[in-house]
Amino acid sequence: MRKTKEAIIRKKRKSWEIIPCIKQIDTMAGEFPTYTNYLYATYAGITSDIPTVGNEDHIVVLGSGPYSIGTSVEFDWCAVNTVKTLKEYGKKTIMINCNPETVSTDFDISDYLFFEELTLERLLDIYDRVKSPFIVSVGGQIPNNLAQLLTEHGIKILGSDARTIMNAEDRQTFSAHLDRLGIAQPAWSEAYSERQSVENAKKIGYPVLIRPSFVLSGKSMLVIDTEEQLIQYIRNNRIRNKEYRLVMSRFLENSTECDLDGVAQNGRIVISVLSEHAEKGGVHSGDATLIFPPITLSKNIINEIHNNTSKIVHALSVNGPFNIQFLIHRGKPYVIECNMRASRSVPYISKAVKINFLKIATRISLGENVESDNLTIPDYTVVKVPQFSFRRLRGADPVLGVEMGSTGEVAAFGKDVYEAFLTALLATGVEYPKYPSVFLSLGGDSVKKNFLNSARNLITMKYSIFATSGTHAFLKKNNIQTVRVGKVYENVHPNYMDLLRERKIGFAVVVPERASDADSFRIEKGFSDGYIMRRMSVDLGIPIFTNQETASLFIESITRYSQNDLSVLAWNEYGK
Repeated sequence: MRKTKEAIIRKKRKSWEIIPCIKQIDTMAGEFPTYTNYLYATYAGITSDIPTVGNEDHIVVLGSGPYSIGTSVEFDWCAVNTVKTLKEYGKKTIMINCNPETVSTDFDISDYLFFEELTLERLLDIYDRVKSPFIVSVGGQIPNNLAQLLTEHGIKILGSDARTIMNAEDRQTFSAHLDRLGIAQPAWSEAYSERQSVENAKKIGYPVLIRPSFVLSGKSMLVIDTEEQLIQYIRNNRIRNKEYRLVMSRFLENSTECDLDGVAQNGRIVISVLSEHAEKGGVHSGDATLIFPPITLSKNIINEIHNNTSKIVHALSVNGPFNIQFLIHRGKPYVIECNMRASRSVPYISKAVKINFLKIATRISLGENVESDNLTIPDYTVVKVPQFSFRRLRGADPVLGVEMGSTGEVAAFGKDVYEAFLTALLATGVEYPKYPSVFLSLGGDSVKKNFLNSARNLITMKYSIFATSGTHAFLKKNNIQTVRVGKVYENVHPNYMDLLRERKIGFAVVVPERASDADSFRIEKGFSDGYIMRRMSVDLGIPIFTNQETASLFIESITRYSQNDLSVLAWNEYGK
């Protein structure tokens, strides 16, 4: 291997006039002339099908690339709304994306569609043809990561520039900003070796949240409780610390997570909305149940979050969409992440407050001065729930954790959080319980204690409760009657498998003490009884909840609403 830098190879290639030409995709199969805007770059040609285009009246929008878990349809909504707004302002639009399933790659969305991969080499080849500024803040993390390299090659970035993006993305730089502003953040460190990782974890204190620095969407992230688990994680995942940093931070247990989505202009917030996660911290924001307006946060906490956000936005000179994630731990907000781009929750928030955040962000990218919008709290609630494909992912454990697993989402409006949550959940395909019976397997004392009120609600609704031995003993001690069920590995009957065969279960709640307990099989390559029960529920189509907060919210919702009680209203009927 020559270990030659990509820029040198590109320069040499162009000096030899090895340059791709631009061809149109022939949608007419050669039968008639094609006039589509579907374009692609190829070396298998001499002349291009279109002339060189582009100037300040043409703007390039980068999409999100191929769909995968973590790169989802929400970003396509952002890209399409950006293109539509640009057209309203008389701009010619150039979309670069390579996913045929997206709306952004439809023939009637953009003026020019380059059906191409989002790599630096290909983007530079296209730029040589179009010579137009880029928008990188609406396609998720892939375009964001390219901002610095594009700037180094002389490409103009509209909205927040590469320096602002890097100030938020680089952990050390952003952490220094927070320290100067007096804004709290969980203790954290970076390590370049196994030994350094172990030493840093001791200083921070277990449990620690760890992730390699080169991953996206929470991939390979994990909550680690012990030094032994940390060493096993590094070795099993073959983390090359000398080449890549291992970032770890203190995991703040029993905390409430929030997302603040907004749009800013030159460091001034134009619009911002705070939504709350139903699940405790430790669940990836892409898998979380989001609630707007927040239902448990005090006015003081909300005011502190907004004040801290204003400081961050001003310090970084944000000029476009942004997302900041907070953890509320023991009454104090901590910043855990900041992104200078549209997030997955922007479409949901835009629908919830009936203001298109991306339209505002696009106007700002064009240099238009936009006035601040002070939102009023609505008299309705909007809840976004994740949708999963665990039945199609053989062997996957449906426990929510710090690594994203959802493949879609549904949002719904309601008079309160319970109606909105239940409406959204049913829309994902989860069935309203067919039978007044539930199976419970609750790991850990804290999970059991937090579930007590939900168990009492089940008794009030005259539900039959089947429970494993530990859960049965705890509920019996608290005067809640259940039917004891043996665990599968004990070979004691009846067990959960017997109940499923006899169709006696309306839904199940199988919760590990913490998500990291379920994740332990990823370290040790073993399978727990809890995993077997969760997997059986998925395979047999039994509604199952693996998170205590979500399960409790569901039980409270079915206590208040039957399926026939749920409102059927149009979007514009809310907030009149």
